[in-house]
Amino acid sequence: SVALCRKAAAEGTTRVVATPHVLREPWLNEDPAARAEALARLNAALGGEPVVLPGCELMFSLDLLELVEAGSAGPVTALNGGRALLLEFAPAFVPREAAALLRELSISGWTPVVAHPERNLVFQQDPRRLYALLEKGALAQLTAASLLGEAGRSALALAEDLMDAGAAHLVASDAHNLTGRPPRLAAARETVRRRWGAEVETRLFETNPEKLLEGAP
Repeated sequence: SVALCRKAAAEGTTRVVATPHVLREPWLNEDPAARAEALARLNAALGGEPVVLPGCELMFSLDLLELVEAGSAGPVTALNGGRALLLEFAPAFVPREAAALLRELSISGWTPVVAHPERNLVFQQDPRRLYALLEKGALAQLTAASLLGEAGRSALALAEDLMDAGAAHLVASDAHNLTGRPPRLAAARETVRRRWGAEVETRLFETNPEKLLEGAP
């Protein structure tokens, strides 16, 4: 983890949100206190370069509202402890109830962030399913590797379509290790700047993430 964060810092990243899988088999990670302890150890080892903030990547389920409403008694950690939730769907299944549940979250003052939608087979086959979620208040977070064509042609195609439509809100590293899935934000920024312009690049890599972590609209 230390090496991974230092690699991200070398690419220019100053803050990282730790988003361990939660309630996704086999990575249940149900104890937020254990995650917070690990995060504290990591930040102590890094000495602030970069700063690592709390969060999680929650597997979507039909009891989502109950999990969120449980607060500190439940397994969910919002991004930077605020009101934004990073949610992921199973790679080939998105419940029909998803849009209604995300609407309820939005009405309750939460900001649902859909992780790597461009890699989801359901959204690839029918992007309208994703747009239905965005219309209910969700944000779309693309993975840097997808924009670089490293997650397959289908993921690249949907990522580019979302960018062209102005329907992508954030780009994340989704880094897992130093070899197969390293941080790729610097290369993704260059790609976005070259194809969609510096204004879009700044919005997706700086402005929107900053606002999300600060709880601003």
